[in-house]
Amino acid sequence: MTTFLSASTLQGHEDCPRLQTAIDLRTVKKEQTPAMAAGLWRHKVIEAAIGLGLPVTREAMGQAIATVPAPADVEDQAMEDSRNGLLALADRPDLFPRQDQVLSVEGSDLPKALSCVLYGRTMFAVPLNPEITLRGAMDLVYLAEDTLFIPDWKGSGGEYPWARRVYLWAASEIWPGFARYVFPCVYVTGGCRVDSHEATPDQLSAIQADLLVMAQTIQARRVRGFGDPTPNRWCGDCPIQADCPAYGQQVTALTTMEPSALPADISALADDALLGWHRDLSRAMKLAAGFGERIKAEIKERLGAGKALPGAKVVTASGGYSYPSMEELLLWADKFELKHDLVVQAATEAGLKKAVAKLVDNDRRALCLADLDKIRAPKRRIERLVMTGVADE
Repeated sequence: MTTFLSASTLQGHEDCPRLQTAIDLRTVKKEQTPAMAAGLWRHKVIEAAIGLGLPVTREAMGQAIATVPAPADVEDQAMEDSRNGLLALADRPDLFPRQDQVLSVEGSDLPKALSCVLYGRTMFAVPLNPEITLRGAMDLVYLAEDTLFIPDWKGSGGEYPWARRVYLWAASEIWPGFARYVFPCVYVTGGCRVDSHEATPDQLSAIQADLLVMAQTIQARRVRGFGDPTPNRWCGDCPIQADCPAYGQQVTALTTMEPSALPADISALADDALLGWHRDLSRAMKLAAGFGERIKAEIKERLGAGKALPGAKVVTASGGYSYPSMEELLLWADKFELKHDLVVQAATEAGLKKAVAKLVDNDRRALCLADLDKIRAPKRRIERLVMTGVADE
C-alpha cells in the first residue's frame, strides 16, 4: 500500500512526532486554527490576483481581496495585517514573474497522478520510492533563464525546512534538467521578507536521501502506533497535552523558575528585551493555564466519583458546598492520627460543621478549611468532604 506524505506532515513529525502520529492514525483530529484559516485565505487571494494577469498589480490584488470571502473565525487585526501584507506584496513586482515565464504543463508527458493548472496551485504527487509518494501544492512555478523558481507564500515568520526539501526535489522530478532550483519563501505579513533556498542537481540527491529517511521513520512510527513527544511552540494549543510528559516538563520548569532569573528593573530593559520577556512570559502563562485547566478538570472528575483529595474543594451541582460525613471525618482522623472518640464527641455535641472547626483547631493539617463562618449549614445529608484550594471556580 502506498504511503502518501505532504510537506506539512513531514514538518509535523519534526515538530512533535507524538502529536503528528496521532493525527496520521486519526486518533486525534487536526482542527483548523484561525492562523491556518488566514493563511488559506491569503493563498486564495494571491491565486485570484495572479489569474487577473502577471505581474500582479495593486489594483488586481485589491480586487481579489474584495472578491474572496474572508474567514469568519479570524480576529480583525489579523485580517487587517493580511490585507496590508497582500497589498504590499503587489508593490513588489520582483516577487512575481512575467506571464511568459510561467511554466505551462499542458501537453507535457507528466505522470497521470499529476494534475496541474497554469495559475495558482500546481498539485503534484511524485513517487519517492515504490512505497512512498510525496504530494502537495505549489503556489506558482516559473522559469528565469536556467533557474526554476517555486515560490511559497507564508505568514509573518517561521522556518519550513521540509517544505523546502519537498518542493525543490518534487520540482526537479517534474521539470528535470535545469541548472538551479530555487524555493523563495515569501512572508506576506512579515514585511514581504524573502528567505530563498536553492539546490543544484548535485545537491538534490542529498535532499532525496533526507526525505527518504524521514518518510521511513514516519512509516515506523505509524506501525508502532506512537511517536516520542517533542516540546515546541505549539504545545499550548495541543489537543493531547494532558497526557504528554514533555508538556508537563515545560510546566514544571516554569513553576521552578528562580526569582533571580526575572529582570529586577523592567523600566531599564531595552525594547527588544522587553518584547522578548513579554513573548516568553505570555507563552509561559498560556502553557501553565492550559495545563492547569486540565488538572482542575481531572480533580473535579475524581471528586465527582466520590474521592476525597487533600487541597481540593467540592462544589455541588446547585453551586453550594458539601460537607463531610461522619465516615469521612473518621477517615481523616485515621490519616492524621486523631482520636475517634474526640471526633464522635465533637460531632455529637456541636454538629458536623463545628466538629470540622474543632478538628481544624486541633490539627491544622487535618482538613485545611478556611472561612468556616461563610459556609451555611447543610439541609441535606452530607456526602463529600469540603476542602479549599486548586479547584476553586
